[in-house]
Amino acid sequence: DRGTLLVSAADKVSNLRSIAADLADADVGERIFDRFNGKKWGTLWYYRALADVFCKFDGKHTRLAQELNATIDRLAGGLDAATLLARFDEEQTVLVRQR
Repeated sequence: DRGTLLVSAADKVSNLRSIAADLADADVGERIFDRFNGKKWGTLWYYRALADVFCKFDGKHTRLAQELNATIDRLAGGLDAATLLARFDEEQTVLVRQR
């Protein structure tokens, strides 16, 4: 329902703001993605996919969905969900080979 979309969008924007802040922090930077199972590309794909879904619905969460999309655009260099997913697959292949 729309209330759930609003809460979920607010949570995702808050999480992505934290990721962006950690990326800007020289002491953390790209290592922020080591905290996530999806690493960099899987995490960015996840947020891009959610932003795409949130943008399909009208409601009070629309501004949050737009902020989520803008932040993902900035962090992922404007890559779409399909490209991010392909990069995630490549990243996972490299990780498997390293083991």
